[in-house]
Amino acid sequence: MQNLIKSFKRYPSMLWLLALGMAINVIGNSFIWPMNTIYMEYELGKSVQVAGIVLMLQAIFNLFGNLLGGFLFDRIGGRKTVIIGIVLSFITVSLMAYFTSFYAYVLLLMLLGLSNGSVFPAMYAAAKTAWPEGGRSQAQHSNL
Repeated sequence: MQNLIKSFKRYPSMLWLLALGMAINVIGNSFIWPMNTIYMEYELGKSVQVAGIVLMLQAIFNLFGNLLGGFLFDRIGGRKTVIIGIVLSFITVSLMAYFTSFYAYVLLLMLLGLSNGSVFPAMYAAAKTAWPEGGRSQAQHSNL
C-alpha cells in the first residue's frame, strides 16, 4: 500500500488537476444517455427506439469531436481547444432549455456530442504535455 501511495505522489499536480477535470467530465457524461432517453420518451413523445437512434447520432458526432479536438490541439493548443469545447458545450446545453422541439433537440444533441468530444483528446494530450517523461518506467514493464 505504501508503494502505491509513494507512486501516486510522484505525479505532477497538473496531472492530478487534469484527472479531476476528466473525472468530472466523464461522470457528467454518464448521465446524458439515460436522462435524454427519459426526456425524449416522456416529454417529446418519441419511442425508446427513436431515442436510441438519436443517441447513436450523438455518439457518432462525439467521435467527430474527438477528431476535431485532436486537430485543434495541433493547430491552436490544448488550453484554447478545451475552452472552446467547454464554452460551446455550455452554450449548446443552454439552448436546449429554449428550443424544445424534437428536431432542434436532435440538432443540439449532435452539436453537444461534437463539442464535448473535442475536449477529450486535448485533455489526453495535455496530460502528456504536463508530464512528458511520464508513464511507466522500463523497470515497471518488466514486472508485468
